[in-house]
Amino acid sequence: MLVDVAAALPYDDHGKDEAMQEIGTACDENRLSLHQSLSEGTSDLMRFHAKYVSASEAGDYYQVSFDTEDPGEDSTDPRGPDRPYLIIQRQFETLDGGQCYVETHDHGYVGHFHVRLTNFTRTCLAFEIARKRNTYVEVSCSSTRWSSRRCSAS
Repeated sequence: MLVDVAAALPYDDHGKDEAMQEIGTACDENRLSLHQSLSEGTSDLMRFHAKYVSASEAGDYYQVSFDTEDPGEDSTDPRGPDRPYLIIQRQFETLDGGQCYVETHDHGYVGHFHVRLTNFTRTCLAFEIARKRNTYVEVSCSSTRWSSRRCSAS
């Protein structure tokens, strides 16, 4: 006897609308807080437009890279100081307190930090760094230039 599992399980979306509304409100509050901080001069901002975006993973290591120029096949070459770029890495192999590694052309933003995502779409990544200076990063990009690759763990 075949049983329709979907019909047997009651669907309950109670709270879904309220949860989505809370998420939307929190995003709006983050944007308002950021706008107020920037207008008051209490937060530093790094912003640029990336022409190339790539995502990769190797085992428990993940990376997203934003470049203003084509990184080519060998993206391990050092980037010049006049060439804006952003790399965000996160690993889950060892306990690190939930920090991400941020690397960029602006040395004031480089290091291991707790980051809070404020916006992530196919055309924009924005996040705040949990510290007092150089706290906000925003990178816009074209939605047609995403690429991804799976790296073999060495």
